[in-house]
Amino acid sequence: MSARLTALHEHYRKKRYNHRVVFGQPVRFVRRGWRSRYAVFAAGQVFGYERWNANKYGTKHWTLTIGRAVQGGRFTRLPGVKPGADIWVTAIGETQVRRLFKALDDIKKAGFKPEDICEHRWRSIGIMLGPNGDFEGVIRSWAC
Repeated sequence: MSARLTALHEHYRKKRYNHRVVFGQPVRFVRRGWRSRYAVFAAGQVFGYERWNANKYGTKHWTLTIGRAVQGGRFTRLPGVKPGADIWVTAIGETQVRRLFKALDDIKKAGFKPEDICEHRWRSIGIMLGPNGDFEGVIRSWAC
């Protein structure tokens, strides 16, 4: 794979794991089997990537990451993201992931596309993922 492209591994198995792109416009998809494919992003594109794993007792690990595909230089390595990405928000655990999905719904309801939101706004939403954060009011106050 070229150094200018970032590949996100999408993988699904019912009631076991689901690794998927939540938002973003991949350049192309590369099929790797019946349950697996790569979503390929060009440098500078913004994406949301969800990963959860479960066992017979329920969900064990659940993360939602929002970041930007990078061309090279400094980046963060993540499972399922090759070679890595510039991470803006990471929600870990059920409570934070649900709150970040609610923020995504509020962003869409306000008329914005999640991939068009700039870095500092994503980072401010990430700060507000705690129990006392009020990102609904912040999203409503965006004028552009």
